[in-house]
Amino acid sequence: MVANGYLARMPAPNPSPVPHAELGAQAEATARALAHRYNAVAVSRLAAFIALAIALAGAWAVPGPLPLLGVGAALAAFLLLALWHGSIDDRRQAALARIEYHRRGEDRVRGIWAHGQDDGTSFAPRDHPYAHDLDVVGPRGLFALLNSGASAAGRARLAALLLDDGLPLDTARPAAVLDLASRHAWRAELAAAAREAGVAGDDPLATWLAGPHRVPALAWRVLVQVLRVSAPLAVVAVGWWWGLPTGFLALLATAALLTPLNLLAVRFQGELGDADVARRALLGEAERLTVVARLAEATEPTVALLGASAHGAHIAARTLAAALDRLAQRRNPLWSMIASPLLQAEWSNLARLQGWARMHAKERPAWRAALAEAEASACLATYVAEQGGCWPIWRVDGAPITASALAHPLLPRTRRIGNDLALASGQALLLTGANASGKSTFLRACGLAWVLARAGATVPAESCHLRPARLATVMRVGDDLAAGSSRFQAEVAALARAFARVDHAGDPLVVLLDEILAGTNSHERHLGTRAVLIALRVQVAALLITTHDLALCALADEDPGSLLLAHFADSAAADGNDLAFDYRLRPGATRSTNALRVMRAAGLPIPD
Repeated sequence: MVANGYLARMPAPNPSPVPHAELGAQAEATARALAHRYNAVAVSRLAAFIALAIALAGAWAVPGPLPLLGVGAALAAFLLLALWHGSIDDRRQAALARIEYHRRGEDRVRGIWAHGQDDGTSFAPRDHPYAHDLDVVGPRGLFALLNSGASAAGRARLAALLLDDGLPLDTARPAAVLDLASRHAWRAELAAAAREAGVAGDDPLATWLAGPHRVPALAWRVLVQVLRVSAPLAVVAVGWWWGLPTGFLALLATAALLTPLNLLAVRFQGELGDADVARRALLGEAERLTVVARLAEATEPTVALLGASAHGAHIAARTLAAALDRLAQRRNPLWSMIASPLLQAEWSNLARLQGWARMHAKERPAWRAALAEAEASACLATYVAEQGGCWPIWRVDGAPITASALAHPLLPRTRRIGNDLALASGQALLLTGANASGKSTFLRACGLAWVLARAGATVPAESCHLRPARLATVMRVGDDLAAGSSRFQAEVAALARAFARVDHAGDPLVVLLDEILAGTNSHERHLGTRAVLIALRVQVAALLITTHDLALCALADEDPGSLLLAHFADSAAADGNDLAFDYRLRPGATRSTNALRVMRAAGLPIPD
């Protein structure tokens, strides 16, 4: 249901876990069967080639119609087997891609997902308000965990959902993600189809499709059609009546005469770039559109709309890929110097390309956007199916965050420790505790809850209520030698950027600060942090801050109800060398100060 323009969704049952092992074994069986078939067809192709060589030798030695028919039959058999061979290899490669998808899925479930794929860093500038601080990007970041197999366009859409907190909240996406989360085999197919999509995000045909296309005059088109029919018939007639050697000479002479006319069509086509690259991208696009089009029969409206948007588009994409395949044949000298001029193939390609542009050029951006949306939703659905969690409930007013057993999504599930948090409206959270006690991790867990919820995924918690918000963080700040900036200067600049986001349009701001102003003296650090805390608390939807400055806790007494104090406790071992943590959030300020004890046990000259 929708309340005040936002989704107020009760937690829905999570789908069954992804059966990666079972589906991976099925893909392996399919790959083995296709490999055997591939080898059998390869042997048949060799036999057909030998038969073609024998038929050519016979036609050369004994001119006549029957030997020529034998050559044609052998050539047809060889070409058909070549097409079949390619089809089997495509299916085998798809099965291998599904095997790799399920292998990586098993790794993700075990907490391993740094496979060297796109980690999202290219989508987030260095001064992004929260991406780097919250580990949204990076080799072990949230984007790398979610990127279960999307093309460049799908990855860009996924990055936008995670990194652009100014996008309107999509209340329909969670329902679509939940529907797709139960389609395990479908998501594997979509990820496998993305293997042809390439790494670059640019569309190799965008410039050509958007540009004007020169149309040849009617007289040229009529002349070409006459030559396309008469020239091959003349060559066949010569070979039929005067023998194969004479026919071959006629073929060469006719091709030479018609080459200039064929090259004129190339000029009319314009600059299409690398035809092989564009063809591979289109075939991958067509394959993914075919998979997405199957969603048209889904009962969930948003999912069905995605399927409908891809319906018919995959046929158009394959049509253009076939035309580009003929362009890629230019690299074959026998085709470009003999067959193409004789058949005036470039004029035929020109007609196909221009006809396709007239019919589909304006439609293509829409179906590519739908395809990117489907891939991004599939990645979110895979995360939901593999990681579980609860569906967050949005509310437009009141407490900014209330969560039960909230954990960090990038920790292995077996090591996660969830904590409860209820932050009232207008209240700031001040976290204290020793180093490595869990303060920064919990701060990031809170920030990532907003990131995941806004993207349309589950949150690693038993329950979670959130107020729609944008994010700003000051957490990982250090010296920048290249920019000539000290740590303190970098922190001040980051804080200034956070304050600047307060007045931006959109949802209210949530600010996360982790031990800020550590680069200056303790007195000014206290005064600066105190001033920032007081100012931000009244300007933002929520302020969460960690600190070792216990004097800041006095603000809770000065303005009761304005500051929620919480801490992570620690206990020192008997020898004082180590601190032990249980990572449980407790109310109030920390009462443990074991730092001097640990330093003393390490042999430092710390007096008792």
